Amino acid sequence: MAITESGQDSGAALSLSQRGNEWVTMAILGKPRGIHGEQFALPYTNHWERFREGRAFRVWFPKEMRRPARNVLLEQAWSHNGKLILKFADVDSIEDAEELRGGELCVHERERDPLPEGEFYYDDLKGLAVVDLETGDTVAVVTGFTEGVGPGVVDVVSRGSQCVGNADPEHWQIPFAKEICVDVDLVRRELRVRLPAGLRNLNQQ
Repeated sequence: MAITESGQDSGAALSLSQRGNEWVTMAILGKPRGIHGEQFALPYTNHWERFREGRAFRVWFPKEMRRPARNVLLEQAWSHNGKLILKFADVDSIEDAEELRGGELCVHERERDPLPEGEFYYDDLKGLAVVDLETGDTVAVVTGFTEGVGPGVVDVVSRGSQCVGNADPEHWQIPFAKEICVDVDLVRRELRVRLPAGLRNLNQQ
């Protein structure tokens, strides 16, 4: 079981963005790199080949930036010391790159590349009800995904009677491993889990 682009925790950009749900985030555009319009990007996909020359994207900005969405055409993409660098057509200076900084680099959902069986897009998981297979109860809602060592973790939030600690809402994480996240049902909008003993208490620490 695996997951790819568009997700959350690379921060608040997703929650603040003006984009609609039909747009899929491929990367968050970062600071300029060099003097000819190149810039760093934080990818929301493990498949960097999707940043291919000539591909069209739409950049959506967080609401507080008060900038309209903008169409861009990717001119070049490469890796430098393990970091993704992008260069767009007609973005030819540090100032031009700064205008895109903080934006979400998106494609429309109909343009998403097909995924192998068992892989999911970040945006497909957001909003899923987390169902505990032991009790049949809905214990949380998926808010995003954080990559890291191993399969990464699903970011979730519990509210009201779903909470086990003093916090409400209660934000916690579930390892995205097959033995824990047993089934993803995109039709019923459910993530069915078998939670290890003590996992939620561990999240409280």
